[in-house]
Amino acid sequence: LLAGDYKSSVIIPSIGMNRAANFIDFNSVKRESENLERYVHEMAEFAPYGIVNLINKKPVYVNRFMLELLGVNNIEDLINRNPISFIHPNDRISVLNAIENVSVCNSTQNHKLSIIGLDLSGNQKYLDVRFQCLDFGQTKRIQIVVFDISEQIEKEKNLAKLTTLSLHMNQYDDDFIKIKKELEEVIVSNNLDNGIFKDVIGL
Repeated sequence: LLAGDYKSSVIIPSIGMNRAANFIDFNSVKRESENLERYVHEMAEFAPYGIVNLINKKPVYVNRFMLELLGVNNIEDLINRNPISFIHPNDRISVLNAIENVSVCNSTQNHKLSIIGLDLSGNQKYLDVRFQCLDFGQTKRIQIVVFDISEQIEKEKNLAKLTTLSLHMNQYDDDFIKIKKELEEVIVSNNLDNGIFKDVIGL
């Protein structure tokens, strides 16, 4: 329930307002609505992923995890900075298009992107980003959820390097065996048994 809308969300039996008052405690409904709103806010604030809410395509909320990703201490550090500057130039058009597409608030629209983000110092971070429109009646906002996958990407890169190195080592072993065999044939065919070539190839 949204704070301020709790009364309209309650179904009142058609037995007259006087008797309905005996069944419905509007103060309790209001209190529970405020508690729920506070609970949802705390979940967003301390979520283990970044959350950015946009209204009219401008940021109105950034949670703590997102601030850490951006390398800033508080929301004031973002004033006068273009939000798009925190996205790698190669990914900016894709992000802007995703925001534009999801802004129609079609419930089936939920865009996902894998992009490179930039913190305040220009350091790169690999991010999975999800865009969704939240329709609150007169107010529509775009929620962007950001997952930092930098560690996962680095592990995948290191694994790829190890795989490539292993392939090269295998190729080196094959070449070495081939060269060793050719030298053995040269030694045998030329009766070179003074040991010098044997020492080289380890015979």
